[in-house]
Amino acid sequence: MSKAKVKAKISNRNLRSDLLERERIVFGFVFAIVTIFAVTLIAVVIVLGVSSKKASGDSVKIVTPLNVDALATSEVKSESAINVTDYEAVLNTNWYFNTEDNTYASNAYVENSRYNKCRVRFTVALNESPDEILYRSKDLKVGDKVRGVKLDKKLADGVYDATVTYRILDDNGNETGNVKTGITLYIGEAADAKSE
Repeated sequence: MSKAKVKAKISNRNLRSDLLERERIVFGFVFAIVTIFAVTLIAVVIVLGVSSKKASGDSVKIVTPLNVDALATSEVKSESAINVTDYEAVLNTNWYFNTEDNTYASNAYVENSRYNKCRVRFTVALNESPDEILYRSKDLKVGDKVRGVKLDKKLADGVYDATVTYRILDDNGNETGNVKTGITLYIGEAADAKSE
């Protein structure tokens, strides 16, 4: 073989090697993009699945500026100088007070969302007697949560419609307004039946 043919073969091999290396890089890049997309899609499906499970039954209600119009007409009310769209209420809506201690609901959850700007205090009252406060929380800083609620009064077994009232506080601890949302209290046998 002549030197020219040998050089041409070596040059072709180098060219093929460079092309294969570029193809590997492009394939790796495309594979990484597809993998990231697939993982993101799976995460979104899982989050939506968890959200839909929470939505059926023991849901967590989040009132945000995006959904406040829909919720304000039915379950969330604001009585204040503040705009309800400035406050995000986070809580679960079904509280279970089992027979063994029907004044304590371990599953009750209320949060002062980290997206809020003010401290709050919340109260719980039955819809049939809104002036009789069954529970009054401590002041919650932004991001604070209450897990578990012990009522101040024992109720007869049954299912009760109640209202959680977030009382928005200024820097001095004075109430500047409030946001209300409905919950359901399952007391005694009603709670036992729900938890089975």
